Amino acid sequence: MMTTKNAATCRWAVQTLLLEPPLWFDAWMYPWSCVRDGDARPLETTDDCRTCARWQPHGAAPHPIPPATLASR
Repeated sequence: MMTTKNAATCRWAVQTLLLEPPLWFDAWMYPWSCVRDGDARPLETTDDCRTCARWQPHGAAPHPIPPATLASR
């Protein structure tokens, strides 16, 4: 099965609203953030996800986000 490459299907992308403050305050302007390099980075556009060489589907491995980065809700 072919998976469309975008932020919603990438293991490295997370909804900014789910991140710890002050990161989630930017969720209105940047709905997605990339955690590929360890620190969450708000994405100005998700167009780059389609051509990202490090894109991987969600099921590729356990989610790499450190627990301290995600907000406890």
